[in-house]
Amino acid sequence: MLSRDLTSVFNYVFDQLLPPALRDARWFMGIWFSIVFKDKKNIFMDFKQNVHKMTDEEYAAVYLETRDAILKRETDLNKRCVEAITAGIVGDNVIDVGCGSGYMVERLKAEYPKKTIHGLDIALTNAQLGKDYYYSGFAENLNMIGDRMYDTVICSHVLEHVRDFFLALSELRRVTKHRLIIVLPCQREYKYTFDLHIHFFQYTQSFLNHIRGNGECRVIGGDIFYVEDME
Repeated sequence: MLSRDLTSVFNYVFDQLLPPALRDARWFMGIWFSIVFKDKKNIFMDFKQNVHKMTDEEYAAVYLETRDAILKRETDLNKRCVEAITAGIVGDNVIDVGCGSGYMVERLKAEYPKKTIHGLDIALTNAQLGKDYYYSGFAENLNMIGDRMYDTVICSHVLEHVRDFFLALSELRRVTKHRLIIVLPCQREYKYTFDLHIHFFQYTQSFLNHIRGNGECRVIGGDIFYVEDME
């Protein structure tokens, strides 16, 4: 099991050191995708050009189908981001939108046993479905959550995946009472990437300009770490 810190080195070599003409060549990247994803290669390679045509059900099905093909690890967060999120929690009600396997949810429940910690994702595991603090849903549609319901809302390694970026961001801000924490990778855009990402931000300023945010933004371990406190 490779940590996010180690795979960031692999991504750096591919995204920063390879010439763009080679990095965007299907024949070249197909070799590596076959090694990493095997029979799921084409799902990953064709995802970006097909995602805009997908229904909600088809979109969720891709994540369920590729779950076992994606590198297995506890979390996509690097260690320093995990620590920064844990230290940045305010209030008693917290939700992790796009919680994945639930690593951050379980960590926060252990760290703050008196707080209410929830997780939401489009592809929950059977174990998560058996727990009443996990919800199934999309970041773009949090209609089961009332306005300003959660003191802290976490959204890590999610916004780069969503089809409607601004709708998801609007929903995150709507349900946040005090603090919104967003984490996403510093990543160059290429035709083929070893993930199911749709949106790419190479620099903090490009992310801030995109979201028109006035929060604190920095890079932690190769990821953009953004904190927005509500007035």
